[in-house]
Amino acid sequence: MDRDTDSGVNSIVLTDLAANVDAKHRSPDNLFAEILLSTLLYDEVLIQDEVFVLSDQILRWFSQKEYKDIFAACLETGAIKILTHPRELYTNDDLAELSESNPFLARARHINTVGTKGSASFSPSIRQRNLYTFLDYSLSEHITARRPVRQIAGFNVMDVFARVLLTILTNPEYDKWLAHAFPGVRHQMAIDFAEIIAAPETGIALLKKSGKDPKVRMDRARVEFNRSFAYQIASLYPAGSRESMYALIQTCFAAPFCWRENASGRYDSGLRELLLDQDDASDIRTMTHPTVRVEYLKDIPLVLPGRTIDLAKAIVAVRNSAVGESLREAMKHTGSEPDFQRQYSAWSAVAAEIAGYVHNRREGNIRLTALNFGRELLTGAAVSGMSGSLMKPRSLLGDPVTELLRILGESAINSSITILGPQVNKLMQSYLQKQKLCRQLECLIDFRCVNIPQPPRFSV
Repeated sequence: MDRDTDSGVNSIVLTDLAANVDAKHRSPDNLFAEILLSTLLYDEVLIQDEVFVLSDQILRWFSQKEYKDIFAACLETGAIKILTHPRELYTNDDLAELSESNPFLARARHINTVGTKGSASFSPSIRQRNLYTFLDYSLSEHITARRPVRQIAGFNVMDVFARVLLTILTNPEYDKWLAHAFPGVRHQMAIDFAEIIAAPETGIALLKKSGKDPKVRMDRARVEFNRSFAYQIASLYPAGSRESMYALIQTCFAAPFCWRENASGRYDSGLRELLLDQDDASDIRTMTHPTVRVEYLKDIPLVLPGRTIDLAKAIVAVRNSAVGESLREAMKHTGSEPDFQRQYSAWSAVAAEIAGYVHNRREGNIRLTALNFGRELLTGAAVSGMSGSLMKPRSLLGDPVTELLRILGESAINSSITILGPQVNKLMQSYLQKQKLCRQLECLIDFRCVNIPQPPRFSV
């Protein structure tokens, strides 16, 4: 799960939240437990402002004071950064000025003008505007919890998104992946999108011909091919094709967004990480059929507070302690037995520290695994008991990595949080052409925290 940056800051974007702002399987306690655990493991936990602007679920949850208090406690960690729209990218001066004091309200009005929620127009309700007032005030009370998305000279995230999507749709290396992961994206649909990416104006004509009122953003006097525009085009297709393209759009956007932020991303069964073809994934060319075995497996008992608000307070205190800092540093490194032992010691110390803040207790567990993958030792942790069970036992088909799947299955059952990014991503990458296994791994694990390398062809 490590992500090397020039500043030494280890960051993760909760990309799955933006891709599925109203995911039905998520409860408020689950959401905040996920965020809180992430603050233990990363220096920065980045959340896009649109998650709060667009989500109907968050609107319902924040109608309860309990969850407003938990949100405020999360901001107290100092790790959470709400990524806001940069002032210079607003379409008019009024919105740019408004964004200084009311970033959520400004973002909502911006989306209303040139964007969509999915493929549909978005107009905030009175209740949503009241929520933005609360959120804007919360950020004003926690100045360090807000920062604009990064701006890199020569790197336009929407241009890169369009190039990634075009590559997936036109490169034969991805045919099997498309067929299994995005089965509704048929050959003709891929051709149509490739043509529209090359000439977005044709997409506007197509939308108007279908009776739609296109919502577009102009960039240098040219229609910008962005997520919103891609969604609008996808909405013209039948349901199966439409949903598959929506999912592919989110996959192709999440990677460039994380590259720009110099961060890992978080993925789940609803948001697949981008897999690189053989030209871009040189480090796994010789690992088409990797040998995987479990080198180490250790369990650490974990005692947790019964209420989410108490869990938030405990994690705020532990994160800012010496043991919290040691855990974050340990989780930046993988590849050797000393790395694994260091992580085990750090997790044990954090578990002991959390126990000191517990009154109404519930039992949890940390399962730390180290996998021998080719020439590397890859480590990860599955944490159970954070907020109940999201996982159910699954039967698995036989495969050369049966032992790995068995171990991951045991550690994932009854786990509400799973951090197994490096090994799972590399396995899935190695099996780009073996999609049955990829789907098994995706369904087995709650969350995959993954650093996707940025290929040279998509660099600045």
